[in-house]
Amino acid sequence: MSSQEQSPPHSDTENVPKERKGKGVVLMKELTALRDAGIKLEVKFDDLGEAIEKIGDKYKSYIGVLARTKVPIDIRSWKHVGADLKQKIWDDVLTIFDVPLSKKTQVITIANKIWTNFKSKLTSLYVYKKPLKKESVRVMLIHLKNMNT
Repeated sequence: MSSQEQSPPHSDTENVPKERKGKGVVLMKELTALRDAGIKLEVKFDDLGEAIEKIGDKYKSYIGVLARTKVPIDIRSWKHVGADLKQKIWDDVLTIFDVPLSKKTQVITIANKIWTNFKSKLTSLYVYKKPLKKESVRVMLIHLKNMNT
């Protein structure tokens, strides 16, 4: 085997896994572009009042991102979240999604559940040092990083 046919030496970066881009980051860029263009997405609801179809999934995901990024984790519980923050979440949802006023309580309830779950996972991981699933830690770190930017 000649020296030209030899494979290059292994580098330290070869075994490092590539960082996967989460769909949340891509989704937010897509929604931000629509907002900037003045386009609102119409959310459809089923007979039970639940958001449906792909837009319904984006709607719920966006509410979760708002809850995790706008509501500080040092607030003791959701009942201590001020009406101004809850209103801000509602207003931000309305900048991207066309939803009736009757869904405001639903938006705040979804934000409550997602924020409470997020805070619980952070508390388990960082206060009680309980190990979480690898994927949960990765997602939380992405959200914490996004909160600081």
